[in-house]
Amino acid sequence: MPALSRFIAQTNETDDQDTLLAAFRSFVAGYGVEVASYHILAEQARPVGYEDGEKSYFTIDPIIDPIIDPIIDAGKTADAPFHWFDVGKVIPLSPAQHRYLSDLRDTGRKDGLAAPVFGARGANAYFGLGAFSGPLALSPADLRVLQVAADQLHDRFVKTHRPVTRLPPPIFIPRESEVLRWLVLGKSNGDIADILSVLPHTLDTLVRRMFVKLGVSNRVSAPLRAVGDGLVAV
Repeated sequence: MPALSRFIAQTNETDDQDTLLAAFRSFVAGYGVEVASYHILAEQARPVGYEDGEKSYFTIDPIIDPIIDPIIDAGKTADAPFHWFDVGKVIPLSPAQHRYLSDLRDTGRKDGLAAPVFGARGANAYFGLGAFSGPLALSPADLRVLQVAADQLHDRFVKTHRPVTRLPPPIFIPRESEVLRWLVLGKSNGDIADILSVLPHTLDTLVRRMFVKLGVSNRVSAPLRAVGDGLVAV
């Protein structure tokens, strides 16, 4: 705990971005973490652009795909740290997400820890802490310490740095707008396909395209962003 106390004291004494990140890297290295990333996912409870969210923070590995990455997806709602390759215990995985995890293992990563953080003013983020040398041997107490360190760094960023850039309002074709309106009203894909007289696979394509434009990955987040950003009147 003294090491955690020193980390908190050190980060409380600076507003410099590079110093904050260097202190965090040094601290987590003591727990076997060899690579780390920090992603702002939402500000004022609204999604932000992925590239804007990670800009000026930890360098993102090129393998990360924010659309299908199940770890970041789970990190949006998880209430505690979890190991990357246990993400299937946190959320159900699609075939594409299973392939993503397989590709992640193929890069030589032996283990990784996801630490979700939920900050002031709806500024939510995700920390990815990875290891190439072997599994991260972390006790429940270690997990708690790393979570506190992630919370501390995120808190310092939220308090001392400008807000990240939000996604620009998406532009929908008329049929996508219709689909979004029916989603907000709680209709299932089957219902919407019948209402619009389109084939199920056509409806699935429209929904996937709409998710990408909204920067979301599921039917729960899509209506929330649509209503929150005034894209659909209710």
